[in-house]
Amino acid sequence: MAVLIPILTLLLAGGTFWYTQFYNQPKLSYEILDSYPISDWEIVTPIVFQNTGRSLATNIVINIHCTGTIQNQYFTSPDEIELLNNTGRKLRIKMERLVHGAKTSVYISTSPTSDTPFSEISMTSDQGLGKAYVSSSSIFPKYFEIFSLILAGLTLGITITNKLRIIKEPKLITVLEPETEPEPETTHTHPSDDNSTESRKLVVVGSKSSHLYRLPSCKFASSISRRNRIEFKSKLLAQIEGYNPCRICNPE
Repeated sequence: MAVLIPILTLLLAGGTFWYTQFYNQPKLSYEILDSYPISDWEIVTPIVFQNTGRSLATNIVINIHCTGTIQNQYFTSPDEIELLNNTGRKLRIKMERLVHGAKTSVYISTSPTSDTPFSEISMTSDQGLGKAYVSSSSIFPKYFEIFSLILAGLTLGITITNKLRIIKEPKLITVLEPETEPEPETTHTHPSDDNSTESRKLVVVGSKSSHLYRLPSCKFASSISRRNRIEFKSKLLAQIEGYNPCRICNPE
């Protein structure tokens, strides 16, 4: 689940970036139509400018370099096209906007030449040179893309770091082997020893290793080593110290 979150975030950011940078963008282009003469010293060449993209293009500036001398220019939409400069060989015009799917034509009359009427035509806009740029009408702001990419990168980095830490520092699991009772040695004691005064004063004997307490007469009491042997004057004291009764002699 931790790895799925950054992957989904990256996919969302990538889809947003593709939508705003490539899909929902204006695409400016032009088409030069066939020239026709209107006199012996003047020909007219139509140029169709269009937006074939999916977004609005604004503040479009068009530079037209002619091979012949410019005589005049005519616009199909004079209210939308502004003449910025005419040097005789170069024409500079501006359009405030061109919606997606729209076309507009410019008719330029020049002196006849043996070459093509125009040597170069360039178009620029607020959205770039007809390339993929985020438009103001985009439903996904550029800041959202940047934030999504940063968030995805941080999440993915934290996830990878945690995975590497788990691999480098594996958890140690301690397996405790069950304690086995040593086999008691066979000893022969006199019956009078069980009824001795010392045995009666000592109520129970405990083992530090097994945390069990037994009666002194239990057959396993003699097998407890001195290091692990602890004596209690009452069963209650043994229970307070956390010792459990032996199931063989059942000191309860």
